[in-house]
Amino acid sequence: MQNEQIFHIAGAEPGANIPSARPPYDAVRFALKKILGSHEFRASRRCQDFLRFVVENTLAGRAEILKERTIGIEAFGRPASYDPSEDATVRVKAGEVRKRLGLYYAGEGRADEIRIDLAPGGYVPEFCWVSPALPAPEPAAAPPVLARRGKTLR
Repeated sequence: MQNEQIFHIAGAEPGANIPSARPPYDAVRFALKKILGSHEFRASRRCQDFLRFVVENTLAGRAEILKERTIGIEAFGRPASYDPSEDATVRVKAGEVRKRLGLYYAGEGRADEIRIDLAPGGYVPEFCWVSPALPAPEPAAAPPVLARRGKTLR
């Protein structure tokens, strides 16, 4: 089963089904590798483990398993008795990953062609093409200033 809802073009209408716009899996994996090696992620093994786990499972068509308890057990090695209501590790780490992704895309990843996002309230990442930044428009020229009998006219 393909998870078409996780692939989109940044700026496209919500819910738009654009299957041809999906970034190829190998390109998403390359983007993941670049993110994990970035300044924002290098220092946190747990954030790397979390992001790698959710991306790889999504690419493998297993997005439905990305629940707090499963991530705690499989990505963080919690025991089978892991109870997310008593241990907020996964929720806290997801928030930290979102913050680090924001920092990454605001700096080092600003020119990346593919973006990996993790929306609040869930653990299934979204992958999208990012259109290249357009150059800023040149400021309009100021209108000429005309002087008439001691008054400035515009």
